[in-house]
Amino acid sequence: MKLNSNRSVGLFFLLLGLFIFLAVPYQIGIGNTQYGPRLFPQIVSLIMIFCSLVLLLLDFKSRKNWENIKKGDDQSSNGGDRPTLFKSGEFPKAIIVFAIMTAYIYSIEIIGFFLSSILFGVIMLIFYRTQKWYHYGIVLGLTVLIYLIFTYLLLVQLP
Repeated sequence: MKLNSNRSVGLFFLLLGLFIFLAVPYQIGIGNTQYGPRLFPQIVSLIMIFCSLVLLLLDFKSRKNWENIKKGDDQSSNGGDRPTLFKSGEFPKAIIVFAIMTAYIYSIEIIGFFLSSILFGVIMLIFYRTQKWYHYGIVLGLTVLIYLIFTYLLLVQLP
């Protein structure tokens, strides 16, 4: 069985998610709050497991469709090309997005979560040329909501 990138990444993160989920009770104490310190790592590990399973399922489905295309059974118009991670010309965009995300991470410590998150959201919307005004309102609203949840519900002070 040949492992392609989707399958190998899916298997890696599936195993990593299972390991984290099983290791959390042994590595993190119960805590004295209602939710406890175990909750977030376990939620993240479950999300990781779910996303890995979706990736593996999509890989299996695309492989089956690709084999049908090669046989001539499928009527799609992609010419039998295998699905790729990046379309032509998208790799430079990925590098730019990575640079913006890195700047966002460092700016949180300098100007704080609230302002840097709004700036990050607006810069990303401008980068992807979003012209709908309510998208900018959604960025502002979600930033406020996340700030309020962490500050007042989870009692975590954000930078």
